[in-house]
Amino acid sequence: WGDLWPAFSPDGQALAFVRFPKPFRADPVVQRLGGVARRASSEDFTYIAGITWARGGREVIFAGSAGRASRLWRLSVSGGTPEQVPGVGENAILPVVSPQGNRLAFVQRSAWQGDIWVLPHSGRSGSAGPATPLITSTRLDWNSSFSPDGKRIAYQSDRSGRLNIWVSESDGSNPVQLTNLQGETGTPRWSPDGKWIAFDSRPGDNSEIFVIRAEGGAPRRLTNL
Repeated sequence: WGDLWPAFSPDGQALAFVRFPKPFRADPVVQRLGGVARRASSEDFTYIAGITWARGGREVIFAGSAGRASRLWRLSVSGGTPEQVPGVGENAILPVVSPQGNRLAFVQRSAWQGDIWVLPHSGRSGSAGPATPLITSTRLDWNSSFSPDGKRIAYQSDRSGRLNIWVSESDGSNPVQLTNLQGETGTPRWSPDGKWIAFDSRPGDNSEIFVIRAEGGAPRRLTNL
């Protein structure tokens, strides 16, 4: 899908960069000049926004996200499991290390927040009042769908760290996380009898269709692309 964010090692003999082998997949890569590019991390990331060298060329630091929130990670150039950089919160991107190696600079962006609003409606006469927020959090809430009886709302949220399906009462109260999947999960839609919710999720390279009982339980996969 593409290679981005190149950075020379302190000795000038290697490059670190980010490889996107496919959408929603990013790998930190280290390549000796004239050598073969090698994926360094044993973990999967959906996006990486910047990579830099640290500790005299023995480690790289990169901004990686597995869900929506990005964090800074440090990783040995010999490979392995990345470790989160302590003292840095969510939504950190574009890290750089000073030439002396004793300072780390980065960008702390604002969280991506989205709320679900409701607009009263009175038939052909149009709106019966102003739109007001119905479901809010400090994270992303969207892709909402009313149950057939109008008593519940299903929606997509990353308030638990990853995008999953949540359900609440029609007034937004009593939010409950319905799915706990690792891939990007969303677009909930109710069955006509209100007993099932269909949604899409990306368990691997492709997005697939699942269904789950409206009261919870194990999701059932319907497609296999």
